[in-house]
This record gives sequence, C-alpha cells and structure tokens, in this order.
Amino acid sequence: MKESILHSIRAVPAIDLAELALVDFPSRTDTKFIFDPNLVPEFLESVAHDLKVLEVNGTRMFDYQNEYYDTAQFKSFADHQVGKGNRVKIRSRKYGEKGPFYLEIKHKNNKGETLKERLRLAQWADRNSEVANQFLKERISMGFEELNQIIPVNYSRVTFANASLTEKYTLDIGLHTVDNNGKIDFSYLAIAEVKQTRFSRKSPFMQGLKQRKIYPHKFSKYCFSVMHTHPLLKHNRFKGIVRTAQKIKLNYDSAA
Repeated sequence: MKESILHSIRAVPAIDLAELALVDFPSRTDTKFIFDPNLVPEFLESVAHDLKVLEVNGTRMFDYQNEYYDTAQFKSFADHQVGKGNRVKIRSRKYGEKGPFYLEIKHKNNKGETLKERLRLAQWADRNSEVANQFLKERISMGFEELNQIIPVNYSRVTFANASLTEKYTLDIGLHTVDNNGKIDFSYLAIAEVKQTRFSRKSPFMQGLKQRKIYPHKFSKYCFSVMHTHPLLKHNRFKGIVRTAQKIKLNYDSAA
C-alpha cells in the first residue's frame, strides 16, 4: 500500500517544513474522513494538480509514534464520548526514529476549533521528564501522576498543502495500537484530515472525497484505539463510527 500511494504522488511538487509551516494554523477547524485505503492512490492522482507534498531528505511518508496520556478514569476519552465542548488530549509524538520529538496538548473549544501547545523535547526519553511534567501542570493542572494511563497510537503519514498554501491535509495509513496481548491492527482504515482556518468544501481535495461518497466523520484515532484496548468503557456515542469502520473493513477484506 505504501508503494502504491507514493507512486500516485510521484509528480506532486515537494515542499519543505518551512513552507509547510505557512499552513500550521494556531487556531483551526479539522475535518476528518475514514475510508478504504485501496481508494487512496486513485483519489490522490485525481487531486494531484492542487497538491504540494512534504518531503524531507527525499522521504514523503513518515512513521508517527504517539503516546496518549489519560487519567485512571479515562477523563479525556469520557469527555470526548459525551461530546464535551471544551476538552483536551495530551500526547507525546515521535516523528520517525530521529525526531523531532514533542509533548503536545490539544485543546478543542466549544466552537469546534483546535488549538495546540507544544514542548519540543531533546530526545524521546524526555517525554516523561520533570520539564515535561511541569509543562503539563502549568497548563492543565495535572501531571504524569494523574495521567497514568498510556495508550500507544501509531501510523504512517503523508502531509500535503494545497497549491495556494491555504489548507493543510494529512493522510494516515497503517493505524495500530498495542495492549497486553500485543498489536491491534486497524490497517483497513485510511484517515484523511483537512485543516482549515474556516470550514469550506470548495477545494479539489474536499470535492474529490465527496465525489467518491467519502463523507466527514467525527473520528479520533485515540478514542478508536481506547475502545479496543478497554472495550468495557462506555462508548455509546462512538457506535456510529464503529459501524462505519466495520463496513469499511468488510470491503477491505473482500478485496484482499
């Protein structure tokens, strides 16, 4: 799958991290889509004329390793499950083996906007350091003593901007988590995310998804993982997305 996706964007112009930073909006609206990964190459080819792709040292697809932190009662998961307007997610993120490495707090407000605060880490081992702990306490009044549930969430990502550098897109494949029994694989899902200063359906990327009957869903990689690592937690609000994911899996498995 990785090879097919990379082949489909071989002619897309590259941008570097400095240029991509132009679409790292401090306050943004995120719109997510989940669909069959087998649709990705053709979809990307159809919208390639309006894309620029992040490339670093000749690499266009990057492995993301994440650890999400939650309380013993899974407050972050529960807040999302009940649809709380103001909520946070806390994670550490490793961009490939050599980094960079960050501790991040994602704030979702009741306007649907996402705001992110970041602490850059010198090394991956610093994600649980006292400096990181103090960063959390100063901002959310909790540290790692309270945030003692750790959920791994990993995937591979390609990051794009539109040609006019007014929107940012990410495409994730190979999603998986880990529990005491080993790896839990969600590779039957592709997750696309559109990041905008204000929601709009006008871009070729959004129109291309719509033409393929791929519609927005409220999907959280963290919450989807927790539902599988801790299935007894209440997740009534997520039953719709679970059914959608199951349908995608059936199509994906039948094409294998």
